Amino acid sequence: LDADMDQAVVIEEKLFGDCFETEDQKYGMAFFLDKNKEKVKEPFKNC
Repeated sequence: LDADMDQAVVIEEKLFGDCFETEDQKYGMAFFLDKNKEKVKEPFKNC
């Protein structure tokens, strides 16, 4: 990857944002926030 700092920041922002659009992330965050859950219902899909 050959990019200057400004280009690299734009790329990083997009890729980081993409991580928060997956169903696994949404499920994982909900699980993390609900401290009363005892175990995961199903395995993560994107591992």
